[in-house]
Parts: sequence; structure tokens; C-alpha cells
Amino acid sequence: MKCALLSLLLCFVFAVGAHGQRMNCMNGFYALQQKNYGIALTEFRSLYQRSPSIASYGLALIYGTTREFKDLDSALIYLESAIETHAESLSKCPRKQQGNLVALGWDSGHMKAWFTVLLREKFQTLKVENEWVGLTDLLVKLPPTEFKDSVIQYRDSLWFNSCGAASRACLMTLQWSSPNSQYLASIQQRIDELEFQQWVIHGSELELSSYITYHPRSPYTTLAEDELYQLYLLSNDTIQFKSFLALYPLNRNVDRIWRAYYQLSAGNYDPERMRSFIDRNPNYPFIELVRSELESFGRALYPYASEDGILGYMGDQGEVMIPAAYDWAGEFFEGLAVVMKGEKYGVINKQGNLNIPIAFDFISDFRQGFAIFELDGRFGVLNRAGITVIQNQYTDLEWVFGDLLVYEVDGQKGLLKLTGERICQPMFDEINPVNEMLAIASIAGRVGVINSSLTEVIKCQFDRITSAPHGFLVEKNGLKGIYDVIGKEVLAVQYDGIGESKYGFLVLKKGGMFTHVNSQTWRINSTWYTGYENDLKLATLVNGQFLIQKKKAYYWTDTLKRTTKLFAFDQLNAVGEVLSGKKSKAGQFGFWDRNGVELSPFHFDYVEPLSNGQYLVSRAGVSGIYSTSGVPIIPCSFDDIVSWQENSYYMVQIGTKKGIFTLDGKEVLPVTYDWIKKFNEHCWMLNNGGELCYYFPETKQWIKRKG
Repeated sequence: MKCALLSLLLCFVFAVGAHGQRMNCMNGFYALQQKNYGIALTEFRSLYQRSPSIASYGLALIYGTTREFKDLDSALIYLESAIETHAESLSKCPRKQQGNLVALGWDSGHMKAWFTVLLREKFQTLKVENEWVGLTDLLVKLPPTEFKDSVIQYRDSLWFNSCGAASRACLMTLQWSSPNSQYLASIQQRIDELEFQQWVIHGSELELSSYITYHPRSPYTTLAEDELYQLYLLSNDTIQFKSFLALYPLNRNVDRIWRAYYQLSAGNYDPERMRSFIDRNPNYPFIELVRSELESFGRALYPYASEDGILGYMGDQGEVMIPAAYDWAGEFFEGLAVVMKGEKYGVINKQGNLNIPIAFDFISDFRQGFAIFELDGRFGVLNRAGITVIQNQYTDLEWVFGDLLVYEVDGQKGLLKLTGERICQPMFDEINPVNEMLAIASIAGRVGVINSSLTEVIKCQFDRITSAPHGFLVEKNGLKGIYDVIGKEVLAVQYDGIGESKYGFLVLKKGGMFTHVNSQTWRINSTWYTGYENDLKLATLVNGQFLIQKKKAYYWTDTLKRTTKLFAFDQLNAVGEVLSGKKSKAGQFGFWDRNGVELSPFHFDYVEPLSNGQYLVSRAGVSGIYSTSGVPIIPCSFDDIVSWQENSYYMVQIGTKKGIFTLDGKEVLPVTYDWIKKFNEHCWMLNNGGELCYYFPETKQWIKRKG
């Protein structure tokens, strides 16, 4: 717009003066209007000594408005000179010429306005070029306006980024040059960071401690304190912990070192070592908590529910010990219990004090002073003091071999110690513990058994391995065999089927034939018999007899090969001390003895043999239990019956209510409870209408909350 106006002014002036005498100071402007740029340059340069402002203004027009000579830097230099010398040149310029020159734009106000326009244009050019040095030069020419502030902030952002990650001097120069920059906080943060990195190069104790001494107000002082704490913590040594307490009493992690020192010195909830620790360390800041723990040592606490379903803990007399405050409350292990509020887990001690904040997605029960935790979808390990000993970096963690852990990375599993040291890199598809010594493991789809030293007790070469009472049942290419717990093959992998061990014998099946093997000596019967449907189950050897089939008829055969034809029946579903099945196709189930004498009415809808040798029977939608000799133990009057407590009891149910019976049919608990759970080895936890109570089956004692 300014250029268009200037062109109009030039045309007007020269149109008026074309017929008159043209003064020398106007010749350059006339040549410029005629686009005779070479003549214009010569005229303005020759005019410079007599009238520097007019000459500079003319040169600024050439470099600032023409396409052929466009040069913003030159235009700015000449225009700035024109403004600076305007007053002097104006005083020497005849009044008759001043009007024509003002019409051309040669006046202070117009030139200053145009100067700002050129500066904005230069700013846009420098923005494209990302040139912060040029922006600094530009700022020198700008008056204090909002436009200047915008240029400063843009310049500072380019300068800040150009300093890179290691130029502290560059950042400090920027900080000094631009004291009002909006990036001051970021600049100072980067300076502090670089200073910390350049001071603490190797992360040594000397570097960290000296940084803390000489930079007490630095935001990185807390980081230095934390790293110093980590150096000592990783030592896992009581002498080092004591040194830390003596050397760095003001470190913000002193309490955490005290806890680690106590954890390592006092052992895993050992009262003698706990007492010894507080005797030797009377200045331990949590000494009263230890004394309270010692007072409650050995005292059992049991969760109870308030009327609104919130959980707390009561003592063995039903007295409230920890007020109800939790949505879920676990059993105490090693003096600590996992509790839950909302969807987060934490840990309390027997005084109800938080040992570990309620801030985790999951915490396991404590085991030898350690627990697995989950946070942000990753698993790690912490100790009783709440100190993380293995960072939450794994997609899964679980205990194996007593004090080792199975960890998972990208779907593969390996083993690590509680120190975090990896015993092996992720190489297993699965590791499933069998006991404290052995685990079933698979590598690249091949299954075997390993021990805690990663020795292959059974080489990883099988399709499937399952734990069995006598060792391990292995399978490869559809064939089965048995290995014992030390990895010895006791039955070659060549059988089509291997039955369950009953009465000291297993049924073996191979090539359509079957025989028996002694599960103690592993001696195989030399006589093989023609197989039949369900022979692995029905051909069980009991009291020297087992069932064979000839021409669709069943016979008893003993070890001397003497045979007796079995009585007529339509279906057998179990063969043991007694037999169960149906007499006719449309009939119902009942029991015979081994001679065919009926032991019960044949009126059951179904008879299911149980692993303990007894039978679950059902009739008209209700269930009962029959003995190994076909005698009723629990009458058919329950909606459901399941084996409970490792086949030591039966849990019965009517509607939604549950009760407990012994294996010989004696009622232990009436069918009045909403649910019944095992609380620990000696105690059951029961819920009756929202009230939690506890029953000790060995002593027949009860615990219920008082009040």
C-alpha cells in the first residue's frame, strides 16, 4: 500500500514539474519514476554529500520498493539514515523544494511508519530462516511496542533451542540478554540440569555429596539426595546404612534408610532380632511401632464387617482391634495384612498403622518379608519397609522355588533373584511351579521339568506334562509315559493311554490292548487283554480282580486268569469296591456289589464316582453321597454337594445357603451360611447375613465380633 501511494505521489509531482525547471535534488526521483534505476542510483549517491537525508531516502526507495534491487537490509540502513539526518537536511532545503519532497514521502512521520513496515517484513523473513542472531540485530532497531515483545519471544525460543543440550554458556547469555523472556523458567531449568550433569558426571558419592553441599537451593539437590540414598540402599549392608545415617543426617531419605536398616537387622518378623535392634538403636525414629508390634506378636487378628459392609479386624475374643475402614481386608502374614480402599491396595500392621500407602493396583501377601506389587500395569517387588527392591518393569511376576521369581518380558519368561539379578534371560513360554523344588516349563512349545538351578530334570521335549501322585505323566506324539520326580523314566513313552492310580495299580493301554502296572514297583503285568470302551476306567484292578470284555459280555478276571461272567446290566459307569450303573436302558442308576447283589434302589438320575472312592448321587434334582460300599452317607436332600478342603469335607447347599459335613456324613456346620471359606490351615471364615465369624473345626471354637 505504501509503495502504491509512493508511486502515485511520484507521478503527481513529476507530472506537475515535468514542464518546469527540475532541481538537481529531484533528478534521482524522476529517474526512479521512469525506472531508470542506474541513473537514480548515481543521482542519489552524488546528492549524498549535500543532502544525506534526501539521498538516503531515495536509496531506501530503490532497495525497498523495486523488484530488481529489492534488499531489505539496505533499505533499512538507508531509511534509518534518512530519518536520523532529516532535521539537518530539512534546514538546508529551500522551502520551494520541501513541498515536493514531502509529497514524495520525505517527512519524519511517514519515514518512521515505513521503517516499521520494513521491520515487520524483515521479521517475517527471519522467521522463515529461523535466524535468531538476525532477530537480535532487528530488536536493536525496534521501539518498545507489542510488536517488539513478539519478536523478543520468538527470538528467545529460537535461541533457546539453538543452545542444544550441553551449552550452559549459551543459555546463561540468553538469560542475561533477555531478562523478561517468557522462557526464563525453562532456561533456568535447563541451566540447573546441565550444571547437575556436568558436576555429577560419574554418579559417585563424592560428586553427589559435594553437589548437595554447594547447591543447597538447586531443584536437583533432591535428585542428588535420592541418588545418594540409592547408592547406599543397593549395598544392602547394615554397616553402609549406619554410615549413611552418620554422614547425611539431613538427607530427605533418612527415614527410609532407617527402615531398610531395621528390615535387614531385625529379619523377617523375628521378635528376638526386633528386640535386639531397638536395644542397640534407641534413636530409631519408629521405635514405638516396633514395641507395639512386639506386644501384639503371635496375636491373631480376624477381619470383621460393620453394618455397612466396611471391614476392620477383631481379636480372638471378638473385641475390635482395628476399626472398620477398608473395602477388603486380607489375612495377616508376618505381622502385615494387605487392605483395599476403592480400587487401590496398601499394607497395615497389627496396630492398624499403614506400613505401605494405599496406592497400588495390587499387592500380594508377604512371603519371607517381600511382596509382589502392581502399579500402572507393571509388576515389581517391595519389602516390609515399603522399599521397592525390584522396580515395576515386568508384565508379570510370580513366586517359584521358594525365593525366586518368574518374570515376563514380551510374552517370554525367565527367573530372577530378589536382588533383581536375572538368573536367566526370557526364554520360557511358561514356568508353572509344582513344589518348592520343581516346575513344569516349556521352551518353543516343548515341555519339560526344571529345578531351581535351571537343570532340566525332564528334558523339554514333550507335547504335554502333568503332575501326578507318582511323578509326571508325559505325552509326545499322542503317546504317554511316566517319569518320576528325579527325572527317571519309569514307564516308556509308548502307551496310548494311562489310567489313574487306584488301589496301587494303573491301567495301561497300547494298540487296542490293556494291562496293569504296579505303581510302586512299576512292574508291568505280562498278560495283555483286548481293550474295550472306557477300559481305562472300568478295568481298574481291585482286590485282585478287574473287568474284561469277550463277545460284548463282561467278565471278572483275577491275577490267575480265572474268569467269572459278570451279571446282566445295561450300563456301568464306575467299578470299585462296588459297581454303579443301570440295569436297563430306560432304567435309572443304582449300586451292586461285585457279585451282582443290589445295594440300593435303582432310582438315581445319575451316579458320579468321586476321587475319594465315594459316590455323588442325584435324584429329582437333589444330591446326596453314598459310601464305597454303596451305603447312603448324606441323604439326597441338597441342591449341590462339592468336595471341600482337599477332599476332607463336603460343602452342601440348599438355595443360596451353605453348610459343611464330614466324609462319614456328620454335620459340622448347618446349612445357614451365605458363604464359607478357608481362612487359614486351622480356621474357616463364614458369612451369615453380612456378619463375619470364624470357626475352628479342630477345637470347635467360635469367634464373633462383640457388640
